[in-house]
Amino acid sequence: MKQSLAPVIQIDESKCVNCHACIAACPVKYCIDGSGSTVTIHHDLCIGCGKCIEACTHNARSVVDDTEAFFDALSRKEPMIAIVAPSVASSFPDSYLRLNGYLGSLGIEAFFDVSFGAELTVASYINHIKRDDPDLVIAQPCPAIVTYIEIYHPELIPYLAPAHSPMLHTIAMIREYRKEFADHNVAVLSPCIAKKREFAETKMGDYNVTFLMLKAYMKAKGITLSSYPEVDFTGPDAERAVMFSTPGGLMQTVERSSPELLSGIRKIEGVPGMYEYLAELKAVLDKGMQPRLVDCLNCDLGCNGGTGTGLSQAHADEIEYPIKKRRSEAIRKYGKGPLKPKVQAKKVDKIISQYWNEGLYRRKYRDLSNNFSLKTPNAEELEQIYKSMLKENEEDFLNCASCGYGTCEAMAFAIFNGLNKPENCHHYRQAIVTKQQNMMIDLARNLHEKIEKAEHLILNVKEITADVERKSEDQFKAIEESSSAVEQMIQSVHETSVLSGSKRESISSLKEFAQSSDEEMKETIEAIGSLSASVEGIGDFVDIIDQVASNTNLLSMNAAIEAAHAGESGKGFAVVAEEIRRLADMSGENALVIQQTLDKMLERINTTASVSQKTTQSMKQVIEGSEDMAESMLTIIHTMDEMSAAGSQIVTSLESLKSLSSEVQTVYHDVMTAVLGMSETVSAIGTLSRETMTVIHETEME
Repeated sequence: MKQSLAPVIQIDESKCVNCHACIAACPVKYCIDGSGSTVTIHHDLCIGCGKCIEACTHNARSVVDDTEAFFDALSRKEPMIAIVAPSVASSFPDSYLRLNGYLGSLGIEAFFDVSFGAELTVASYINHIKRDDPDLVIAQPCPAIVTYIEIYHPELIPYLAPAHSPMLHTIAMIREYRKEFADHNVAVLSPCIAKKREFAETKMGDYNVTFLMLKAYMKAKGITLSSYPEVDFTGPDAERAVMFSTPGGLMQTVERSSPELLSGIRKIEGVPGMYEYLAELKAVLDKGMQPRLVDCLNCDLGCNGGTGTGLSQAHADEIEYPIKKRRSEAIRKYGKGPLKPKVQAKKVDKIISQYWNEGLYRRKYRDLSNNFSLKTPNAEELEQIYKSMLKENEEDFLNCASCGYGTCEAMAFAIFNGLNKPENCHHYRQAIVTKQQNMMIDLARNLHEKIEKAEHLILNVKEITADVERKSEDQFKAIEESSSAVEQMIQSVHETSVLSGSKRESISSLKEFAQSSDEEMKETIEAIGSLSASVEGIGDFVDIIDQVASNTNLLSMNAAIEAAHAGESGKGFAVVAEEIRRLADMSGENALVIQQTLDKMLERINTTASVSQKTTQSMKQVIEGSEDMAESMLTIIHTMDEMSAAGSQIVTSLESLKSLSSEVQTVYHDVMTAVLGMSETVSAIGTLSRETMTVIHETEME
């Protein structure tokens, strides 16, 4: 049955680039799933070695610890003590006791040095070796190694030292010998992210607070340790076990009490060498060639450069210097004078024996091999996977390790179990690239031909576009001229319309005048008729005068005859008679003249009457013509108005056409510019294509 393990590493998928550097660094490989666009972790298969964090250059991975929960608990005033790993001297050189002072100010009541827990651990190892005489003892201070054995090599579980780690020794000692802290939570100031797993498995230890995250918290809060007092550890002091965090620290501690065991100790640390060593250890054990004790650590620099310190890339001498300095101080503290090594060893062992109890520190382990439930493909299945990876010939099996697994078979195993995909195989990618390269070569050749055709077409397009642009300019000019002519025409039509309107008014006036003249002419004709009648009446009077003159002349003649007859007395009457005769003659003459004049006048009056009659008829024609002209003029005015309105619409249309023509001209100009740019681009592409074809030809020649 699978058992869940607490996550100790988290991934920020937004930063993961799926480079597989984490898989390459991981000693167990298959806890990482590379089948997606970003990698993920199967925490139940992860041993917590932390190598993937070091390998990730994209900061996509980070540690998971209890720092935040720890400070929250302090803010809630939870009763708490702390145990501090020996590597604190490397992470906080010359200030680790001030770290105690700072945390003490937040409410931690006591600080215990795990170095003394390491002293107890070595005592447990020596006791186990001397009492049980095991063929092999694998040291287990490192939880990553313990998890590795529990999951991947359960056959080594019987050889794990059946004792707690130094941290668990320290916690067990406190619970047993410091009852005042029995109900306190335990914060572990730790260099290791995997310790969280150890505490969860043993239910000992409440908060795994890594030095890395503790520093980050203090930096964010602006905490300066120099402003806090030094606070020493509570409880017994360790001697050389303060070196336990350094590779070989176990050996140095064993040397003090049991130097005879040194020859049987194998010291080994670092990934992947240490895990490769453990993977083959059972086979060596079966051959009887194993060491007595394996002093093993996950990290190259030991716990001083642990996964929770941020010091994995530091120089070994630099981070071990404060540890060595502390070791010297611890030895001097126990010696307090020129004691012989054996005497001093006995002194230290005496103090250790006060806190060591055989049954107090025993540790049991879990078989977690069911967590590793991956299936192994058979030959046929493996062949199918290789085909999916495009591996068909012997030379296709590069074992290049670019996938992170080291061998093509290991990669195939991952693919079979859904932990990766063929696309992440270097050969697969190379084969695809080669295939695509060949396709690109073919495409390049076809493209080169198309580009050459395109260059010719672009030249034709340039010529056509230039011609169209010229015609567009001519069209624009023609439209401008047409627009100007139409505007002039509309102006003329408008002026004609205005003039026609004024003439229409004149014609109306003329019509009215003609009608008035016609009436006057009628009156004139009537007056002429009256005049003619009057003249004729005068003629009658003239006739009467003429008759009176004739009678008067006859009377005068008679009077003259009578006067002659009268003689002398009649001479005066004769004179009167003569005068009357002359008057009668004159009256007759005048009457004749008057008659002649009246005849002429009557003739003229008749002529005038005839002309007036004709004038009246002409006036009627003028009136009718005026009416026709007025109607025609009105029609002309309406037509002119319609022409003016139509002309305005034509002008508007011409303006729109002019604007559109201008836009078209601009477009043609832009098109021409674009065509020129396209021509330059196609020309450049053509040059590049020719260079590409040259390279392709040279490549094919090679």
